[in-house]
Amino acid sequence: MKRPEADKRAFARVEVQCEVTVSEAGRLRRYAGVAKNMSGRGVLFSLEREFPVGARLGLHIAPDNPVTPPLDAVVEVVRVEARKGHGFDIGGVIREVQDLIDVIPDDHAAL
Repeated sequence: MKRPEADKRAFARVEVQCEVTVSEAGRLRRYAGVAKNMSGRGVLFSLEREFPVGARLGLHIAPDNPVTPPLDAVVEVVRVEARKGHGFDIGGVIREVQDLIDVIPDDHAAL
Protein backbone atom coordinates (compact mmCIF):
# COMPACT_ATOMS: atom_id res chain seq x y z
CA MET A 1 0.00 0.00 0.00
CA LYS A 2 1.45 3.34 -1.05
CA ARG A 3 1.39 6.12 1.53
CA PRO A 4 0.78 9.80 0.75
CA GLU A 5 3.96 11.83 0.15
CA ALA A 6 3.16 14.05 3.16
CA ASP A 7 3.25 11.02 5.49
CA LYS A 8 6.92 10.81 6.55
CA ARG A 9 6.41 8.36 9.42
CA ALA A 10 8.92 5.54 9.82
CA PHE A 11 6.07 3.02 10.19
CA ALA A 12 2.73 2.89 8.36
CA ARG A 13 -0.43 3.25 10.42
CA VAL A 14 -2.94 0.42 10.54
CA GLU A 15 -6.57 1.24 11.26
CA VAL A 16 -7.94 -0.78 14.19
CA GLN A 17 -11.15 -0.79 16.17
CA CYS A 18 -10.74 -2.64 19.46
CA GLU A 19 -10.97 -2.08 23.19
CA VAL A 20 -8.11 -0.59 25.18
CA THR A 21 -7.57 -0.32 28.90
CA VAL A 22 -5.35 2.51 30.14
CA SER A 23 -3.80 3.05 33.56
CA GLU A 24 -1.50 5.75 34.91
CA ALA A 25 1.92 4.65 36.06
CA GLY A 26 1.75 3.78 39.77
CA ARG A 27 -2.05 4.01 39.98
CA LEU A 28 -4.65 1.26 40.18
CA ARG A 29 -7.55 2.99 38.42
CA ARG A 30 -8.16 1.88 34.83
CA TYR A 31 -9.94 3.68 31.99
CA ALA A 32 -11.69 1.99 29.07
CA GLY A 33 -11.33 3.32 25.55
CA VAL A 34 -11.06 2.39 21.88
CA ALA A 35 -7.91 2.01 19.78
CA LYS A 36 -8.19 3.84 16.44
CA ASN A 37 -4.88 3.13 14.73
CA MET A 38 -1.46 1.69 15.42
CA SER A 39 1.99 1.62 13.93
CA GLY A 40 5.24 -0.09 14.80
CA ARG A 41 6.05 2.78 17.12
CA GLY A 42 2.79 4.34 18.28
CA VAL A 43 -0.92 4.17 18.90
CA LEU A 44 -3.93 6.50 18.70
CA PHE A 45 -6.82 5.80 21.04
CA SER A 46 -9.93 7.54 22.35
CA LEU A 47 -10.81 7.99 26.02
CA GLU A 48 -13.29 10.00 28.02
CA ARG A 49 -10.45 11.22 30.25
CA GLU A 50 -7.66 13.59 29.25
CA PHE A 51 -4.02 12.87 30.06
CA PRO A 52 -1.26 15.47 29.74
CA VAL A 53 1.46 15.32 27.10
CA GLY A 54 4.41 13.51 28.63
CA ALA A 55 2.32 11.19 30.83
CA ARG A 56 3.43 7.55 30.89
CA LEU A 57 0.51 5.13 30.67
CA GLY A 58 0.06 1.40 30.85
CA LEU A 59 -1.88 0.27 27.78
CA HIS A 60 -3.63 -3.05 27.18
CA ILE A 61 -5.10 -3.65 23.73
CA ALA A 62 -7.36 -6.68 23.32
CA PRO A 63 -8.04 -7.43 19.64
CA ASP A 64 -11.38 -9.02 18.75
CA ASN A 65 -9.55 -11.57 16.63
CA PRO A 66 -8.60 -14.61 18.77
CA VAL A 67 -5.56 -15.27 16.53
CA THR A 68 -4.03 -11.86 17.36
CA PRO A 69 -2.47 -11.74 20.84
CA PRO A 70 -3.13 -8.81 23.16
CA LEU A 71 -0.61 -6.01 23.47
CA ASP A 72 0.58 -4.73 26.83
CA ALA A 73 2.82 -1.70 26.61
CA VAL A 74 3.97 1.51 28.24
CA VAL A 75 3.22 4.55 26.10
CA GLU A 76 4.20 8.18 26.44
CA VAL A 77 1.48 10.68 25.52
CA VAL A 78 2.67 12.95 22.70
CA ARG A 79 -0.62 14.41 21.46
CA VAL A 80 -4.06 15.11 22.94
CA GLU A 81 -7.02 16.45 20.98
CA ALA A 82 -10.52 17.09 22.31
CA ARG A 83 -13.16 15.31 20.22
CA LYS A 84 -16.33 17.05 19.15
CA GLY A 85 -18.97 16.37 21.77
CA HIS A 86 -16.90 14.63 24.44
CA GLY A 87 -13.74 12.68 25.07
CA PHE A 88 -10.20 12.90 23.76
CA ASP A 89 -8.05 11.36 21.06
CA ILE A 90 -4.67 10.53 22.56
CA GLY A 91 -1.55 9.76 20.56
CA GLY A 92 1.20 7.83 22.27
CA VAL A 93 4.69 6.60 21.46
CA ILE A 94 5.30 3.01 22.54
CA ARG A 95 8.23 3.10 24.98
CA GLU A 96 8.13 -0.50 26.22
CA VAL A 97 6.32 -3.69 25.22
CA GLN A 98 5.67 -6.34 27.85
CA ASP A 99 7.05 -9.77 27.05
CA LEU A 100 4.41 -12.39 26.29
CA ILE A 101 5.81 -14.54 29.11
CA ASP A 102 5.32 -11.64 31.55
CA VAL A 103 1.77 -11.08 30.32
CA ILE A 104 0.66 -14.73 30.39
CA PRO A 105 2.85 -16.50 32.99
CA ASP A 106 0.64 -19.62 33.08
CA ASP A 107 1.40 -20.31 29.42
CA HIS A 108 5.18 -20.23 29.90
CA ALA A 109 5.41 -24.03 30.08
CA ALA A 110 3.45 -24.33 26.82
CA LEU A 111 5.97 -22.15 24.99
